[in-house]
Amino acid sequence: MNNSKFKALWDFIFLSGGEMIGKIAGLVAFAYLARTLGPKAYGSVEVALALLSILTLLVQFGFGPIGAREISRNPESTNLYARWIPGSRLVLALIAVPVMWGIAEIMSHSPETKELIFITAFALFGIVWNQSWLFQGMEKMSVVSLNQALKMVFYFVCVVLFVKSPDDLIKVAYIEVASAAVMAFYFLVIQRGLSVPIGIRINPQIILKMVKKAFAVGASNVIWALNQYLPTLIVALMVGGAATAWMGSAHRIVNAIITFSMVYHFNLFPAVSYRLHHSALAFNKIVWPSFRVTAWAGIFIALVISLFAEWVSFIVFGENFVEAALPMAVLIWSLPLTLLNGHARWALIAKDKQRYVCYAQLAGTVTTVVVGLLLIPSYGPSGGAITMVFCSGMVWLVAHMYASKLVARIPSIDIAWRPFFIALMILFLVQFFGDDSMIASIVGIVLYLGLAPFVDKTLIGDMHALSKIKNDKHYEIAGKKQVIKE
Repeated sequence: MNNSKFKALWDFIFLSGGEMIGKIAGLVAFAYLARTLGPKAYGSVEVALALLSILTLLVQFGFGPIGAREISRNPESTNLYARWIPGSRLVLALIAVPVMWGIAEIMSHSPETKELIFITAFALFGIVWNQSWLFQGMEKMSVVSLNQALKMVFYFVCVVLFVKSPDDLIKVAYIEVASAAVMAFYFLVIQRGLSVPIGIRINPQIILKMVKKAFAVGASNVIWALNQYLPTLIVALMVGGAATAWMGSAHRIVNAIITFSMVYHFNLFPAVSYRLHHSALAFNKIVWPSFRVTAWAGIFIALVISLFAEWVSFIVFGENFVEAALPMAVLIWSLPLTLLNGHARWALIAKDKQRYVCYAQLAGTVTTVVVGLLLIPSYGPSGGAITMVFCSGMVWLVAHMYASKLVARIPSIDIAWRPFFIALMILFLVQFFGDDSMIASIVGIVLYLGLAPFVDKTLIGDMHALSKIKNDKHYEIAGKKQVIKE
């Protein structure tokens, strides 16, 4: 049976399936670590992994998309990029590892945390051989998806086998390094099986050339990571102890949910890009319904998590982590902000104005530092959660400003205030009647859903319109249906 016409579907199924397995295995692994290590030791794990996440994106530095693009255009260059990219990443890893050690010396007074970070840093060398870009360019997405599942399942199994008490904290670092090594080994075995040479080529001229090509993507990714993890690191630096665990565990749950924002906008991007290419009117016909629907949906999810944050913290991480409920209830409001600011960010990308997205992310980083230093010393992890919400809001403000000026008129708070006001009133009433009342919370959720179509009478119509926006390769442009030919 020839499945070539369904290749895109199968690639999506493989990728999403691997991502789903990886996320479930990861969440269960970290829930186990939280329950086994206790808040203080688990906080150290979150600090180490926050640093690793930021520096991982520095080592990768956007080389992957560049390599995938080049070998998909010119397959004859595969063997060259298969050595150039690991060579470039190795140079960055040799810089990033000492940087991670230096940060550990500055921000940690605990010998155990320093040792944990010191060992975890070696996982960056495994990132050198993350060849997912290679198989992406070769259109072998099943290879990439299997790696996503393999790494986290391996991590979960090792955590359960070897981490039995807080005394096993350092073992978590060795498991992280081993997981990175397994990922690298997996890619290299597949690479060898496809007769792509394994090697490293370090050439200063090539490295500089690749850094220039990847700078916009690499810088944006690093800045995004700073926005995600700086609040946790500031909490660890200025408060420390169990507070880091409250912030880290809340962020781990919320960050998994926010992944939906990226998936949503990534899926809608082809239709957005095509319409924007034709006319601002066509663009408006997709962005306005999308903005309204995501405002109501994002605020609904934020409302649900806010009402049940204590239950989520207890069920996932255990009774010792109920203090993470308040940071989680605050932090989840970065979800609707991220969903909404995505319209401006992706519109800028569609218009080939990526550098302005980078400016918006950078404004978010500055906001994170300023607000974090002001709030976190007094309010701890709750201050860190507020900081991330402010960061998301600033990214929205700056991206909206640039998109309105350079792309087209973008919807703003004038659409989102109705669902936000209803959610705010429900939260107030539930607190008034008792925040531990399950019945009050359920009634509040039902009330939100029931009021939505009456308060915003265009919501149902926009939901219907949005559902028809993307239909294979047929897009309605300025009232007329046009077909994109193969």
